[in-house]
Amino acid sequence: MLRFIVIVLVIVIGVAGVAALRTLSATGYFATVTPGYEGQCRTVPAPKGPEDFAIDRARGLIYISSTDRRSIMAGAQNARGDIFLMRLDAPQEGAVPLTSRIGEAPSDFRPHGISLYEGPDGRQTLMVVNHLSTGEHAIEIFDVVPDTLTGQVELHHRKSVTDPLLTSPNDVVAVGHDSFYAANDRGWGSAEPWGMIEIYLILPLAKAVYWNGREMSVAVSGLTFGNGIAASADGGQIYIAETTAKRVNAYERNMTTGELSYLTSVSLDAGPDNIDVASDGTLWVAAHPKMLQFAEHARNAETQSPSQVIAISAPGPRGGGFEARTVYSNLGDEISGSSTAASDDGLLVISDVFEPVMAICQAGPGV
Repeated sequence: MLRFIVIVLVIVIGVAGVAALRTLSATGYFATVTPGYEGQCRTVPAPKGPEDFAIDRARGLIYISSTDRRSIMAGAQNARGDIFLMRLDAPQEGAVPLTSRIGEAPSDFRPHGISLYEGPDGRQTLMVVNHLSTGEHAIEIFDVVPDTLTGQVELHHRKSVTDPLLTSPNDVVAVGHDSFYAANDRGWGSAEPWGMIEIYLILPLAKAVYWNGREMSVAVSGLTFGNGIAASADGGQIYIAETTAKRVNAYERNMTTGELSYLTSVSLDAGPDNIDVASDGTLWVAAHPKMLQFAEHARNAETQSPSQVIAISAPGPRGGGFEARTVYSNLGDEISGSSTAASDDGLLVISDVFEPVMAICQAGPGV
């Protein structure tokens, strides 16, 4: 009997050791981060927790999703986030709050992922992931209304979409004025302890879902912490980041039914967060090379978390050419815990999950 107990204990310890080693390896514990960027960067003040942003490139505007996540983690019940507007050509002038300024948002508003859609007629719609204080989740849909008197814009809240399939939405991509895809980061939801167990055991339980304007359905299953989600300019491809699997997947989209078919994937050396698609089709991905260090940064602002920005070439019709290269890397002293990156015409904008700062970088030749 004693011999049997010893054998069982050895097996349990061995399995636990293998699982721990797998988690450490997957989260970048053994990775070495070498800072580098072929260009010049400066930081500018930003709202607290500018985790995601969407750029209106034609008008030079940045819509920033802001939530003070540390106050929420500390137990604040009345914490309310906002959508801010910043000028791309003058970020030093600061960001203007949109939803709280005009009151056009749900009173319980804690925004996360954000997506801007513009139709053929120029009409714009902004969609935002909202984590309500009740533990429920919603996708908020706003009409973007230009203010001809001030030259600014207003957000008019049109609809809140809720559904049991929104277990833990992290990001959203609008593919129409009333339709979207959303990526859940956990299948078991964000409630403790199951959400953390799913993360640290690197379980592929998350799903991406599709809302066609009337009902929600599962678009992709088996995701390992689904995170950023984006679409090609023509809407024919959808891209999804899997953070703890350290890869980005590309899918072909049926424009009629919304169904997604797997096309290809690219493996990365860091955990991808949000995805932005540049005008030339390049995917720009902010990433976390050391995810356990990022988790400590979430608990303690004094702990810096390395940041990385990866550019991925757009895949061809058969999935070829989906290749990644690191463009920016920092130990966390410039931008800590990068969450979103976007680039066009040599300008690179980077935000982070917690700190009230963004990085504005100008690339050197050939970047």
